[in-house]
Amino acid sequence: MTEERHERGVELIRDAFKAARESGLEDWQTMTTAVLKNRLLDLTSRGFSEAEWGARNFKEFVDQFDDVLTPVPGTHPLEVRLLQELPVAAVPGSFDLGARRYIRSDLWDAVLDYSSGRKYYWDGEGAVPLEGDDSANKKLLPTLEEAEFEGWRMEFATARAGEDTGSSLRVRDWLSREEPLAELPKSLRVPWLVELKGRVFQRLSAWFEAEGIDAPKDLVVQKESRRQGDVEILRNQVIATVRGMSRAELESLMLPATSLWRSRS
Repeated sequence: MTEERHERGVELIRDAFKAARESGLEDWQTMTTAVLKNRLLDLTSRGFSEAEWGARNFKEFVDQFDDVLTPVPGTHPLEVRLLQELPVAAVPGSFDLGARRYIRSDLWDAVLDYSSGRKYYWDGEGAVPLEGDDSANKKLLPTLEEAEFEGWRMEFATARAGEDTGSSLRVRDWLSREEPLAELPKSLRVPWLVELKGRVFQRLSAWFEAEGIDAPKDLVVQKESRRQGDVEILRNQVIATVRGMSRAELESLMLPATSLWRSRS
């Protein structure tokens, strides 16, 4: 491995731990190798491959970076700890979307609509569903796979389960049974949604940067008050959220009887 390639690997690893710090994790300096690989994949829009560093698997990749990573003895699955200090900096406001900002609905769909099997491409102005397999000369957006989404849930549950011993069992159930948002303790529902928005934002930002495309200025939209003129915005956000739900979440969804009656008439 060349010195330049090694430096690139170090940069990627440091960026992965930086993202963990910016997400609010208390012990962000330590993570399992599975979580580290998932973060590297996110940072590279799924382009990361151990083979680029001459490694046959991820453990061989990690072993080449003992100048920045050290294994945590006795951990199963294996955890690694960052040796180098990261510069202290304020968390960029763009990663902390908060409760009143959201991702533009077409781009939100393009990342989270994994359950439909549909792909989306960028047409220069927005995310468009791909018709059939005609992906030639089209820039496909980074739609999640189900396993990746479960990885996000697992990272969140692992980081938060110990915060309230009384809610640990509910968090584990939410994760293992793919239970809906309502089954999370109330104190964790907003943090999960905020983290989900931040992860989607990071994934899209990395994709636009990798493709050499300027991200749209309205990638993140400020939620307005619920005036009559905002009904369409709210409707689009609800539809986008539903498209990202698991089967269990959809089965637990409660809709007003009047709206169901209107949809049949």
